Amino acid sequence: MLETWSDIKSLREEKGISLQTISEKMRLPVERITYLETGDFKDADPIITKFQLKIYAKHLGLDYDEIIRFCDLNVSKSETKTKSRVESFRIKKTRPYRGRKKEPSKALIYTLIVLGALIVIFVLNRLASNWNITSDVFEMTEQQQSSLDNPDEIKDTTSFKPILPQAVKESVARDITEDMQVYHRMEITFPVNLNIFPKETVSYRHEVNGDNPQEDFIMKNTPKSLFFTRPGRMIFYNTEDTRFVVSGFAFRENNISRVVVEINTERELIIYTK
Repeated sequence: MLETWSDIKSLREEKGISLQTISEKMRLPVERITYLETGDFKDADPIITKFQLKIYAKHLGLDYDEIIRFCDLNVSKSETKTKSRVESFRIKKTRPYRGRKKEPSKALIYTLIVLGALIVIFVLNRLASNWNITSDVFEMTEQQQSSLDNPDEIKDTTSFKPILPQAVKESVARDITEDMQVYHRMEITFPVNLNIFPKETVSYRHEVNGDNPQEDFIMKNTPKSLFFTRPGRMIFYNTEDTRFVVSGFAFRENNISRVVVEINTERELIIYTK
């Protein structure tokens, strides 16, 4: 029966287990094994020491409870240290973060909104006064102005009719090809393959009757093929020095900035340039 640490050390030596061997198995330095075999644990950490003793007993085939029985390990001391660490951790965790920005109060937000609205109203009033904006809903006629200048004269009051402003005619949408010139015409059969070789990035818009227009772009120096399967048109922008090839016809001009390729219902392909 083991009574002292000297007995445990002797047992290890009898089994032929050296300090180097047990050190490698426990993955602890030899000095630590020597310290454990002294049995003096008054200044040791009870939790770590108990864990190491458990591994030590396992490798020597000893009873862990029997070793702990004659070890002076103060468990309450460990619990006190652990408790103090937890409490200090909680205190640190609950401390306010100094770098956190405080959110503005609702009163400050509402105040800023009101001030912003007042500033906008003030600016609009100043602009209106500088531009001399007046209402011309009831513009006076010459007869009305004359009656104000000569109030003694008798005028026919039934003729005082205000001149109401006339409704502004809505501008009619213009087709993009109105200011462009026809570059080429040809008869085609569907499908039509249109090859583009851009020198710079080209944006385009594909319009087909009954469908929503599709917009996209072609990266510079990146050839791309587009197809017509029914009547419609494609509008290309920023087409300087871009080469177009369609149905065996090819063209490229340095001063062309916009190209429209259109196919009508009569299967006629028209190329517009500007």
